[in-house]
Amino acid sequence: MPTRGAVTRASLACVPCRSRHIKCDGGQPECTRCAEEGRVCQYMKSRRGGLDRQALALRRTHNSESTGSKPQTPNQGSHGGHDSVTQHETAGQESLQPDTGLLFETVHHWAPIPETSDHEPSQHNPVDESDAQFVSISEDPLIDMYYKHFHKCHPCVLPRRDLEKLHGQTGYQEKLATLIPVMRFIGSLYSRPDLFTKLRDLAAEAMDTASRNPATPFMVQSRLLYAIVLYWACEKTKSRGEIDEAIRMALELGMHHRHFAAENADGDVLLGESWRRTWWQVYIVDAYFAAMTPKWAETKCNAVEASAGLPCEEDEYEIGAIPTPKTLEDFGSREFEMENTAYSSFAYLIAAARGVALAMSAVPSETSKWSSPKVIGEVDSIIDGWLLLLPKDKSEVLGKNGEVDELMFQAHMALYASTAALHRPFSELWFNPLEAISTCTAPPPSRLPTQDYPAIHTRRCLKAVQAQVRLLALPVPHSCRTPFTICMTSAGMTPLLSAAKFLFSGQKLSIARHQIRLVIGCLKALAEVWPQGGTNLWEVQTIAREVLGRAGGNQGQEPSAQKAGPNVYTISDSTLGNAAFDDWDNLSIPLEPANDVEAYWNLNNGLQQDMSMWFT
Repeated sequence: MPTRGAVTRASLACVPCRSRHIKCDGGQPECTRCAEEGRVCQYMKSRRGGLDRQALALRRTHNSESTGSKPQTPNQGSHGGHDSVTQHETAGQESLQPDTGLLFETVHHWAPIPETSDHEPSQHNPVDESDAQFVSISEDPLIDMYYKHFHKCHPCVLPRRDLEKLHGQTGYQEKLATLIPVMRFIGSLYSRPDLFTKLRDLAAEAMDTASRNPATPFMVQSRLLYAIVLYWACEKTKSRGEIDEAIRMALELGMHHRHFAAENADGDVLLGESWRRTWWQVYIVDAYFAAMTPKWAETKCNAVEASAGLPCEEDEYEIGAIPTPKTLEDFGSREFEMENTAYSSFAYLIAAARGVALAMSAVPSETSKWSSPKVIGEVDSIIDGWLLLLPKDKSEVLGKNGEVDELMFQAHMALYASTAALHRPFSELWFNPLEAISTCTAPPPSRLPTQDYPAIHTRRCLKAVQAQVRLLALPVPHSCRTPFTICMTSAGMTPLLSAAKFLFSGQKLSIARHQIRLVIGCLKALAEVWPQGGTNLWEVQTIAREVLGRAGGNQGQEPSAQKAGPNVYTISDSTLGNAAFDDWDNLSIPLEPANDVEAYWNLNNGLQQDMSMWFT
């Protein structure tokens, strides 16, 4: 019988096998796997110059003769020929393994990251210059990561196969010269954070070069995506400049007009759909930025009268079956339609962004002022109308195939965050002064308004928070969410902390404790990809420790407040944050009655249960 030898690994892996993290036998000119699957087999040029053992030995001899030192034999020293050769072989073996360095070292400690900090490459995953170079859209692992994790959250770029086809046409490589580096930069955050600085500089260089040329829709896409990744990479000032430039270019080109897509798509209906999606993504991200950053709380696109057609469904976009686009006027009159007209998830997200923009305009810039109940009622009518007119397939964010509709997930999360922020000052959910450290939410008001019907405002705020928790509990990887989920989640976390301290007791408090763990766990997963998420996580944990972590105090009671003037209260710091969790690590959620469990997990119930009481 033949003896069983040790399992050996190939010292070289081709690009297709390496990008898919599967075993490659290193066959030349093509490996066995690519030959069987009919793939084009290519090998990356070795960064070591392709020297074999004999050539390496000759080079060492030459170097030692030049320096007058005696050449080492393979067994002499840790830097001898044997280690040099095995290092080359080990590099090939490691190329077959999936990348595991997903975390920035600063994020590991969950500490705030300065806005101007530079993210150096990880010491455990040295920068490979060959991986930083662009090969092709079909074979680039960083483009893989972009489409796998980011594209479905902000789907304005062409589907992958169509972008690859367009890139191969004459004249389009130059037009895509800024978009491809930005897409690779975003993809690196999910798999190669050690390439962060290198790819960021390449994207910035491409952007600077293209800025000397006339604006194009591809440039708008590049600026938009670049603004998103810069914000969540702790470069907020640069991010604001990029989104402003994207808005300026889009308006200058006229992308918000109805006929722009057809007139600038060269007869390609899919490219025209991409232009419509690009404008509306600019609109949505502008609203997100205004909601997240109080000093930027002014949407630039909301005042623009946009007539661009609404995007189609995602599956239609992926296969290229683009229907005649519906208009914003059609969507705004959907309550009068006798037949149920289907609108895309993208259309509902646009309407949600309009609601967020209106909610932000209703929030005073000065913390000593507050919105009037009349203004809040107007915003509530928009949000509740959006919820009540949702068809069943849109209200259930988790589809029958088990996949989450990421656009509807964003829409729900954004509206619930706005609802919580609007109602909390009028509710019984008291503020902690330490909440001022949050960079995701507006600072606590310096004076509290007159609390007419506080129970109603408290109920609406908590209903919005509970709806967010239900969405976060969906069984999908949280790292694949849009990074804007971080601030949306943080906006609901602070009211939940206040309720856990001052309102809840017994079973409700036990459930709230588990929900707080869930929220922090989601933030940690997102912080593994987005550096700014580490800062926001640190803020939330610091506030939670202050509100819930001290011993003593009376749980379930409202804080002591001193009357400082007409409808003005000051909350003592000694009262805020006194409650402690008893048996924090030995908690269990008791089973609820069947009806309560059904109501908890049914997304159709959410805020809609309060409609009659609120409007009465």
